[in-house]
Amino acid sequence: MKEEMKNIVVVGSVLVVAIVFLVVSLRINPVGPNVNVGEINNFNSVEEIRAFLEENVQENNFYYGGLASTQVMGESGAVPAVANDMAKAGVESQSASDSGADSYSQTNVQVEGVDEPDIVKNDGKYIYTVSGNKVVIVDAYPAEGMDIVSEVSFDKDSVMGLFVNEDKMIVFTQKYEYVDSGIRCGEIYWGIRCGGYSKESTLAYIYDVSDRSNPELDKTIALSGNYLDARMIGNYVYLISNKYIYENSFDLPFYEVDGVKTDIAPTDIYYFRQHDQNFVFDTIAAINVDDGEFETETYLVGSSTSIFVSEDNIYLTYQRKLSQEYIMGRYLDEILLPELPNSVAGDIEDIWGDDDKSLSEKEREIGEIFGDYMQSLDDSEVFEFQNNLEEKAFEFFKEIQEEQEKTVIHRVSVDGLGISAEAVGEVPGRVLNQFSMDEYDGTFRIATTTGGWDREENENGVYVLNLDLEIIGKLEGLAEGEQIYSARFMGGRAYMVTFRQTDPLFAIDLSNPENPRVLGELKVTGYSGYLQPYDENHLIGIGMEASESGRVEGVKISLYDVTEMKNPEEIGKYEVEEKWSNSEATYDHKAVLFDKEKNLLVIPVSYSKEYSVAGQLWPNYENWQGAYVFNVDLNGIELKGKIAHEQDEKGDQYWYGGGDYVRRSLYMDDVLYTISNSKIKANELSDLSSIGEVKLPFESYGGPIAYGGVGGGVVEPDLTMAK
Repeated sequence: MKEEMKNIVVVGSVLVVAIVFLVVSLRINPVGPNVNVGEINNFNSVEEIRAFLEENVQENNFYYGGLASTQVMGESGAVPAVANDMAKAGVESQSASDSGADSYSQTNVQVEGVDEPDIVKNDGKYIYTVSGNKVVIVDAYPAEGMDIVSEVSFDKDSVMGLFVNEDKMIVFTQKYEYVDSGIRCGEIYWGIRCGGYSKESTLAYIYDVSDRSNPELDKTIALSGNYLDARMIGNYVYLISNKYIYENSFDLPFYEVDGVKTDIAPTDIYYFRQHDQNFVFDTIAAINVDDGEFETETYLVGSSTSIFVSEDNIYLTYQRKLSQEYIMGRYLDEILLPELPNSVAGDIEDIWGDDDKSLSEKEREIGEIFGDYMQSLDDSEVFEFQNNLEEKAFEFFKEIQEEQEKTVIHRVSVDGLGISAEAVGEVPGRVLNQFSMDEYDGTFRIATTTGGWDREENENGVYVLNLDLEIIGKLEGLAEGEQIYSARFMGGRAYMVTFRQTDPLFAIDLSNPENPRVLGELKVTGYSGYLQPYDENHLIGIGMEASESGRVEGVKISLYDVTEMKNPEEIGKYEVEEKWSNSEATYDHKAVLFDKEKNLLVIPVSYSKEYSVAGQLWPNYENWQGAYVFNVDLNGIELKGKIAHEQDEKGDQYWYGGGDYVRRSLYMDDVLYTISNSKIKANELSDLSSIGEVKLPFESYGGPIAYGGVGGGVVEPDLTMAK
């Protein structure tokens, strides 16, 4: 019995080592050691790029970056089909200035002067909307005569968004090409599983829409890789793609203009010296929408996630990851080997230093040596050793977690067609989204959450950096055990919402960038997923209500008074009565229509409500989706009315991505327009009485994604889906 117990303990101790390797390999998102990345460099050859990747990428059984994205443009030259037969006979060509509205809303953006692509745009007369894999142009003003004047089909492309700049329309799509890997089922080679894989490209189509009934394609620009994002500043569009890198299929990034492909030379690919788990080619294209001239710059960086764009700079961010070997080597040096006799430690060091062995071989052989050593110990020694090892291992990985949670930031300056990498830096933690970042008065501000090894260890911080991306001020240790759900920077102030059971709204003073301070805090139930400035002293929070225990219940809109930052107040609140409700506005700011002068707030809302039928034992559900229209002023928030694109509320369910799912709203003068995939409806702003509607040529793309569920859990899909 005693020997059996010892064997159990030995096996358990060996498992400790195995778990260490497993944790490093699978659970930890390893972040690299603090290395001096130095100044920006460029490559001289493909061989030099390969050597850099081999030296700096962590050992990875599959690929350098993620999904493949290589040489996709051979078939991308197909010109999108323009259909103008939808227009009425005899319709004259009109520009947006002809009898358009005096005032009209535009896309809700983060930075004034920096436009963001969206699935709906308008110019005060025409609405340009994505419907499936088409862009439809609708003569929408006056609303009584609303009609489709033209549509552009993009075949199998996924339409990601668009811009409108006077008589130019720029449409962004992503194209997927299936590539047969030529591998039989059951075989795996470099991460390509049997069947094949996809290659992606990002395209920008520039149209002359001076005649809205007959859009003419001026130029097509394509970049290798996935669509990341875009911005428009004045007459210049900045398009960003990122191309992942396969080990067995290394291809240079490229761009293509009207079907003519150009590989980007290694000398035009820039990088900083740094370790990472994944690398991608980020290509930024600057495009003059007037004449189609463009320039590109390509950077080899970690896999980019959130970006922030000011009028002068693009900030690319990603969470840096470090090699498995680095963490394992530290574990052996700092934790395991000091606990072992010199002879055993020496054998393990010899195995670990053998460059001819794979990582799995090293793991197996070290495990065998460690197991033999544990068998040589008596029971008390085994228990003592195991306890010491477990305690130190826990503290080690806790320390590694803190070390590795770093967000890397690249600042790229933009000016017209000029693009230039300027600086790189890093801050602790992970960034939520673009609203957690801001540029102001020569500084860059960012809010992050650290933790994750144990949620109880979560905490949040705000960091202020100069334009060389050096930290000059910081505020750490906020809201322990919680994480950031929304943030908003407004001049010398910042507001941050964290959540676990209640919603602390922090009011932060950034007037002295070297000494950020929390001035006030307000705790309410629920959370705000998006913060919309009302004016310089008031905020609108759009999010979810929750019980005192933190159970999410349904959509809530709050109005905050932050005039006295030391004492923020919730001065208005509206809760959607139905508990199973949700809104795209909680995670997509472009779904929000707000105009202070009109006291107008419009957001899409969906809900399910149970009702009973006499004589029926099972419950039934009323499913509703549409636009909630509010009056908002400093006296509070009042529901003015609701607009739906489907009348049968007790019929079939609404589906996210379905034809009648309202996603955007806008106004022209005193008319409110709500837009879904299948129609545009016009209503009077004064009383929401119906004016008219136009049906769009939407075709369903297949299986629906249900909204609803406990807490209104909407599954967030891509913004647009092609047929």
